[in-house]
This record gives sequence, structure tokens and C-alpha cells, in this order.
Amino acid sequence: MLIILAIFSIFFGYITKDIFIGLGSGFFADNSLFIHPMHEIMLDTEFAVPTFFKLLPLMFTISLSYNIFGFFNQRFLIELFYNKYITGVILKLGGQTTKVIDKGSVELLGPYGLEKGLITLSRNIASLDTGVITSYALYILIGFIFYMFIPYLAIFDNSLLILILLSLFTTLKNNVLY
Repeated sequence: MLIILAIFSIFFGYITKDIFIGLGSGFFADNSLFIHPMHEIMLDTEFAVPTFFKLLPLMFTISLSYNIFGFFNQRFLIELFYNKYITGVILKLGGQTTKVIDKGSVELLGPYGLEKGLITLSRNIASLDTGVITSYALYILIGFIFYMFIPYLAIFDNSLLILILLSLFTTLKNNVLY
């Protein structure tokens, strides 16, 4: 790939050498080899023109541009309209998007969501504390059954496992396990 790039750079460098070393320059840059003045390509008129004439377009461009800008600057309230109704709306929309989507999702999946989930889980577990011995025996029995079925969970479909866990959390939330 680098060989192809090298070939193309040499090819286009030869074609566009006038851009880099000046118009009418020979291949070996005018002074490296002797070229008789009769065979020289005379495109060096840019060097014969006085500096004043070279700078005239720059001066007229600067003065003309300054006058045009001064005429249109806040004259017709175009910038005010643009800043208030176009740029302002886009900036507010971008800020709301960042606040709602990015910050909201990061907080929901991060510290805020983790805190809410742990508080809900601890409340559900605390609601199991009824003081009745039979309900404690039932919790121990359910834990023992899950402990016995752990090696067989890979055999069951994941949807069945999710269904069992969902029903367990639902019964824990409603506190109808006993």
C-alpha cells in the first residue's frame, strides 16, 4: 500500500510542481542546472510588478469588507433573530437532551438506581420478619430447595428461572409467602 502511495505522490508532485516551486520553474528548480536565457520560460512577471500594486487588492478587500460588515452588523437585527430563535433553541434542546438522556440513564443505572434497588430489596427482606416460627421454617425450606437445585439450573431454560425469581419477588413484595 505504501508503494502505491509513493508512486502517486511522485506522479502528482511532478504534475503540480508549479504550485510548490513557482510558475514556469524547471524540473530541477531554475538555479540547479544552467538554462540559457533564450530557453527560459518567462512567467516571472510577478517579480517585475512593484509591491504597491501587489498590495492594492489586499487594501481594497479589507476596506470594502469592513464597510459591508459595518453596514449589515445588527442593522436589520438578523443576528439577533438568528441567536434568539435558531441558536438558542438548538442549545436548549441539546442541554435538555444531555440532562435527560445521558445524565438520567447514568444516574439510573449507577448510584441512584443502585441505591433505590438496595433500599427496595432491604425493605422487602425486612418485611419477611414477622416473628412467626412457621414462616421462618418456610424461608429455610425454600432456601434449601434452591440450594439443592443450583446444579440443575443450567438444564432449565432461562425463562423458567426468570419466571420463578419474578414470582418469588412478587410474593416477597406482597408479603403473602406464609
